[in-house]
Amino acid sequence: PMLRRDWRRPFGADEHRDLAELRRACTDAGMQLVICVSPGLTIRYADPGDVDVLADKLLSALRLGADGVGLLLDDIPDRLQHPMDVAAFQTLAAAHAALVTTVAGRIRAEHAAASLVVCPTVYCGYGDEPYLVELAAGIPAEVDLWWTGRAICSPTLDLADAEVFAASTGRPPLYWDNYPVNDVAMTYEAHLGPYRGR
Repeated sequence: PMLRRDWRRPFGADEHRDLAELRRACTDAGMQLVICVSPGLTIRYADPGDVDVLADKLLSALRLGADGVGLLLDDIPDRLQHPMDVAAFQTLAAAHAALVTTVAGRIRAEHAAASLVVCPTVYCGYGDEPYLVELAAGIPAEVDLWWTGRAICSPTLDLADAEVFAASTGRPPLYWDNYPVNDVAMTYEAHLGPYRGR
């Protein structure tokens, strides 16, 4: 809940303890820890207070030892929801670009080496969708964009699609290999076969 429904609430003592334990486990396993926040259901992109709270939340994750942070803008409405956002931005992509740019600036100012990855609202397809192209053009080049390929659960990932994405966004895709997932239609599938098409 602290990363989606209650994203505005600062991490408390319990979360600090749990994240420290997770940090140790990641270090022991030779893994990077990236903590992602998903504010898209309630954030007001034109509200500086909301943007500051989000940046503070991500910065606090870095202070707690995360190697990087993520901003998840998936699984939200594909249009602006709040009147103040509609008045301030012409498109959802413009609102997201402004948010990502501001948050990235705050993160870089305090943690220059930290990574920032964004899951866009449109995270699958051909890689040249208008929302994606507009978002990519409006954010810093060092911000990675997650991409699942042609479908939410792509049976194949191939070089030709990656080249379209890279040409359209100015960066290679950071693949979120979402196949097989453990929810929706695949919840009760065993997936015991070989992993192919990569």
